[in-house]
Amino acid sequence: MPNSWSRHPHKLKAEFLGKKWSVSLLFFPLLIWMCLQNGGIETAAFLLVLALHESGHMLAAQAFGIEIEELQLLPFGCAAKAPGISFGNSRAEILTAAAGPGANLLAAAALLLIQEKQTSLFLQSFCKYHIGMAAVNLLPVLPMDGGRIFCAALSLIVGERRATGITALLGMVV
Repeated sequence: MPNSWSRHPHKLKAEFLGKKWSVSLLFFPLLIWMCLQNGGIETAAFLLVLALHESGHMLAAQAFGIEIEELQLLPFGCAAKAPGISFGNSRAEILTAAAGPGANLLAAAALLLIQEKQTSLFLQSFCKYHIGMAAVNLLPVLPMDGGRIFCAALSLIVGERRATGITALLGMVV
């Protein structure tokens, strides 16, 4: 349970597991819609996949000494506020961005190896959402993880400003 909830104009804020969390009020209609469309089991699987994805980012950020100030649950995903991140550290940016999809792909691979026949709806959904979340997040579109990886890698060649412009243009094409 959260230590305390406080209400802000467009979000709820709480501290949970030693981290500040904020939940956009627009997330709740999406959550209700997901439950109605897919059922509670699939929705629970999706939320767990989202949590594991963000945990991958948090662990990588901590390895580079980057403090995550707040996790934000938004209508279409989750974002981490990390005011201390340095745009000059492309290696940290690439590895931190890759850690979320990497966690999803590792979890899906482990699940596929452990269980040949996935009979449970939860496990089927869990695996499907891990693969889907990794695939979507690896698109080279900002602010997705793939866009962050592409932009950080490209910035090593053409500089940060030009890399951001190229990545933004690529995002519009994609």
